[in-house]
Amino acid sequence: MSVFLRIDINLFAVFYLAIVVYLAYHRLDHHDAFNRLFFKGCAVIAAITMFEAVTCILNHNPSPWMRGLSTVLHVFMFAVAPLITYYWYILADTLTRNGNVREMRVRWPFLIPVVLVAVLTLLSPVFGFVFTIDGDGVYRRGYLFVVELIVSYGYLVAGFIMILKRRRKIMGMDFRFLTLFCLMPMVGGLVQGLVYGTLLMWPGSVCALTILYLYMQERMVQTDYLTGAWTRPSFEYYLTQRLRANERQPFGVVYVDIDNLKRINDEFGHPEGDEAIRAATGAVRSVLRKGDAIARLGGDEFCVLLNIHSGEALDTVVERIGSAIARHNEQANKPYNLSLSLGAQLFDNDEAHTVEEIVSRVDYLMYENKRAKKARMANDAAQPFEEGAEGDGHA
Repeated sequence: MSVFLRIDINLFAVFYLAIVVYLAYHRLDHHDAFNRLFFKGCAVIAAITMFEAVTCILNHNPSPWMRGLSTVLHVFMFAVAPLITYYWYILADTLTRNGNVREMRVRWPFLIPVVLVAVLTLLSPVFGFVFTIDGDGVYRRGYLFVVELIVSYGYLVAGFIMILKRRRKIMGMDFRFLTLFCLMPMVGGLVQGLVYGTLLMWPGSVCALTILYLYMQERMVQTDYLTGAWTRPSFEYYLTQRLRANERQPFGVVYVDIDNLKRINDEFGHPEGDEAIRAATGAVRSVLRKGDAIARLGGDEFCVLLNIHSGEALDTVVERIGSAIARHNEQANKPYNLSLSLGAQLFDNDEAHTVEEIVSRVDYLMYENKRAKKARMANDAAQPFEEGAEGDGHA
């Protein structure tokens, strides 16, 4: 009975996580990279939480095969824990940078502590570095257990600090979700590391996964389903927070409109029109940097918020967007070319602006750009006829 009272929190956590996964499985898109990563994380955390419960049951059992099973489970848990918190850190970094899990990359130098802990753990059955299991089957921490503790929770602390440092670039609701996402396993792990016998690390991770699921539900509301860009309300909220932050640095805004999308829909079908919207979004996103954001305002219109501080930098971004669209047209092998009309302006945060004024201003500049392009096209189309008329007159 005393053993059950120790592991009841693990059993409840796994049962609770199973319910969350069931709900997520029937509500989330299984093809989305972020969602797939979530399901994999749930499977790993559930397995380790159950393994931890089993090791408590096996503790104090002198049977050789029980001691062997306990050793194997402890090796797995201690070797995998830093790797999980490392990925926790990378995920927090990705979500606070651009939110695109497809761009999540392993940073090999940061894996050195993970490898170190794995080596110490694999050698522990012989040398007792991280843990020992004596002849009576009793588990004890090794004299280098603190290394496991520092590495595993160091990634969580680093992720938490990173979220705090980037808080001004994260929407308010996202900031709260991501803070709790790192805080729950960090607090649970710290208590378990300092108070021997408590089991809070992995149940805390289950709570973090639940928070992540709620964040994903919120993300479905904030993110445009077709392009992965922000929705208009999300963009307006973020820009409002930016204006209220009283930051001295100016920022750039670009209004983007896809030219002739109606013609693409009419001639090639709406699925091809959707593909054109995705391609245009991808081309614009490819030139953005950390701290920049793109939002779909509706239909074929987008707005880009740029973390830049000069007119020259704004002009450079506009030129890069044009080059990205040109590269897409060269490589796409489509029966049509994508074209964008852009309106861009640098705004000084010292001046009194509203979101409506900013969007209206760059929207106006975009239409100016579109009218100028149509005038040039009309002039180019008329030029051959004018030349022909002059030639006939001289004859």
